[in-house]
Amino acid sequence: MGIEIRIFMMISIMLCLRSAVHAAQGNAVYHPPPHKQIKKIWKASACFGKRENGRMVAGVIDALWSKGKACGRRCEQ
Repeated sequence: MGIEIRIFMMISIMLCLRSAVHAAQGNAVYHPPPHKQIKKIWKASACFGKRENGRMVAGVIDALWSKGKACGRRCEQ
């Protein structure tokens, strides 16, 4: 493999890993889908109350929560 290709590959790898380095650290939680929940009761959430708002649920630490500013924010995992 030529030196140009090796340099190109190293730069590509470094650029791909850049987003992982700058990610915020947090804790994830899991809630079972409604058909697997006991008695099919929706648990209230701090953002949306008892209203169902999709399947994607994330739990965050207080630093990321920021008194509700995290509500509706999209996060990458």
